[in-house]
Amino acid sequence: MASDSKGHEKTSEHDSDSSIHVLQLGVWRVFFVKEVALARWHRFKTVLPTVKQLTIDFSELAPVLFPLYSLAIIFLLVDGTILWHLFSRILLLVEIGLVEGRFDYVAIAFAVAARVAFAVLFTAVSCWSRKAECIVQNRIVHHVDGIMFEWKSNADLSVTEDYHNNHEELPSTHVWYAYRDLLTALGRALSIVGQLYYIATLVQTKKEALLHVFFFLGKPFTRHIFRHSLWEKSWIATSTDPNYNRMQSLNTIVSKPEYKQEIMTNGGTQYIIQEYRKARRLLGDACASYPAAQYSNQERIELRVLSELLGQLHMLYCLATAILSPSNFTFSRVVMFHNAGQMITAEFDAMLEDMNLVGNSLTSVTRMYDLAHTKNVLKDGHLVHSKLASNLGMALTMENVSFSYPGNKSDENALHDVSFSIRPGQLVVIVGANGCGKSTLVKLLTRLYDCDAGRVLVDGADIKTYKRESLHDATAVLTQDTHIYQLSLAENIGIGNPCAADDRMLIMEAARKGRADGFIEKCVEKYDTVIEPMVTNVMGAQCSETDDTPLTKIHQGFQKKSDVSGGERQRVAASRTFMRLTSDTVKLVVADEPSSNLDPEGEWELFKNLRDERQGRTMIFVSHRFGHLTKHADLILCMKNGRLIEKGTHDELMGKTENGEHGEYHKLYQIQARAFTEVL
Repeated sequence: MASDSKGHEKTSEHDSDSSIHVLQLGVWRVFFVKEVALARWHRFKTVLPTVKQLTIDFSELAPVLFPLYSLAIIFLLVDGTILWHLFSRILLLVEIGLVEGRFDYVAIAFAVAARVAFAVLFTAVSCWSRKAECIVQNRIVHHVDGIMFEWKSNADLSVTEDYHNNHEELPSTHVWYAYRDLLTALGRALSIVGQLYYIATLVQTKKEALLHVFFFLGKPFTRHIFRHSLWEKSWIATSTDPNYNRMQSLNTIVSKPEYKQEIMTNGGTQYIIQEYRKARRLLGDACASYPAAQYSNQERIELRVLSELLGQLHMLYCLATAILSPSNFTFSRVVMFHNAGQMITAEFDAMLEDMNLVGNSLTSVTRMYDLAHTKNVLKDGHLVHSKLASNLGMALTMENVSFSYPGNKSDENALHDVSFSIRPGQLVVIVGANGCGKSTLVKLLTRLYDCDAGRVLVDGADIKTYKRESLHDATAVLTQDTHIYQLSLAENIGIGNPCAADDRMLIMEAARKGRADGFIEKCVEKYDTVIEPMVTNVMGAQCSETDDTPLTKIHQGFQKKSDVSGGERQRVAASRTFMRLTSDTVKLVVADEPSSNLDPEGEWELFKNLRDERQGRTMIFVSHRFGHLTKHADLILCMKNGRLIEKGTHDELMGKTENGEHGEYHKLYQIQARAFTEVL
């Protein structure tokens, strides 16, 4: 690849993938795909169903307002053509009057009145359309938000994770803007057609009309064909200049407080400054401007000159007409044609720009519609669990279960050939080191995922044959990932049992069992306190926190921050679980490392209160500090490297030996459980 004296590589090269082009622009290495016209047409064809769906949705949400608004948008975009036509009419009548020595005052007055009337009408329609747009946009935004909200609520965990990992959140307002841009492009196209039609009425032959069309469209059309723009391509860029990258790294160090503190206290400030100056000197004049701007500057000058020459052909044609056929020459026609050329060029450029935006926007909207109709990976069954539920609790069985998380690129499964049975009403403790598969067992037993091999049975039936909602109604799960929702503390707890979410007495009792009542009573608003305030969109000019202005104080009032500890969060989550246990439908209770932020005494009391709720329920506990639990357990499952290596009671596993050595559970108990009991 050739380079100039400043290091700007001027020729593109092909990547190993022949469809990828590579270009060095200053400090940037740009990778892009050239999109041919056929590909653009194919892209528009793929979004046509989306346009149809959007039109149907808009029409249903605003059956009267939306068609009127659409007509108003198109009407406003042809206003220039109508006003230009009326102005040209006035100009022509005045010129005829000057040539003939008498004026048609009635015709002139009518044309002036029509122009004034249309100007007033355009103003009125413009004011109305802005108000109508707010209503239509509001309805479609809430409609789209509702579709996505329900999809997110009902989607599988694996589908939701894939969405967050592989899709950028598309603001619902983009749906409206995409369709509005389409209406705008349509209006501009009609405006161009109207202008060309009016020009055709001013000439004497079809040949001359076609010639004027060529004059008016030649410049914008060729400019579009030869335009040098990255925005019409799919592209990415990365900075490859080591000096530029070093400058950015050094700038990051002095910008982030956590980095700057260490640099300052260790005397590294001057070193950072010297290194930045050195990198800047070595960078020289290598351009760091935005890649798209640099790419546009590479447009070939001869093509731009050709485009401009085409734009001047009309003037030359008018000059030739004046010389060769003076009787057909009028100044009013020259002015009209000149204005028409400028208007058509501007409208054509704007229309093509709108179409590019529409193509990209509607492609994103299409992905959103497709996503909203994505079916869950987990198929729903037909059995209702409550009809098979035992009064003693839920029976659980795994038969030769193996599992690997979706998207896992390693060959290692999270679980390997796991088999066990849990009888109704048993208290089970799952133990093992981090990453051994304890939490994965829980996720399969509660059907957040389906196993890859083997079977999971619930009360004797395959877990896949149950309706998932009925299974979730029968379970209460307390995990280590504790969250306080953007609701009041009372609602945070009450949501555990939606049927009794307004019962303040039950909520207070659940808070007592979860040991959250102490810190809740200290809050100013007690159970009505909102620890995590609801999302508030604050818009406007930025206010500096150091400014002492009324706006700054208001702005700071919106910036509420949570001041609860991790232990308090876990207490609220535990209280939510105890509220869940007020429901008679719960037959399985799972506590997966729910006490990582609690002290030993708090953890002991939490598990004691959970055990007190054992009547008629199967309980599964997962904990690192299990010394106080396993002595109460009917069954202990000991996991290691995704395999179930031991199972039995505490006494059985403590006495188990192999080749004269104690088993895995015995080792874990000696390391963890004894230390816990000594603290108590």
